[in-house]
Amino acid sequence: MSNTKRESAAPARDYQQPFEFVELEQVEAPDGSDDGRWYRYVISQGGQSIVGHRRGTKKKVREAVKDIVQRMNERRMGRSGRVHLSMSKK
Repeated sequence: MSNTKRESAAPARDYQQPFEFVELEQVEAPDGSDDGRWYRYVISQGGQSIVGHRRGTKKKVREAVKDIVQRMNERRMGRSGRVHLSMSKK
């Protein structure tokens, strides 16, 4: 039996923090992809980070990442964006 202490990748309190859009910078196109303007973005939650890349104008990429963050926070809060439909009588 090992005496090493296991630590989780993220403290439980990190999952209680909202996701935040923290960084956007223009980068070179990834290998094998089309040319164009590419951006690297960072989304954080507590001490955790998600790094992604997206092609487009700075404005379009910023809008897209803000939408991603909003949807991630809605999902985190249990609001997945589903609509409750009920059948009406004809």
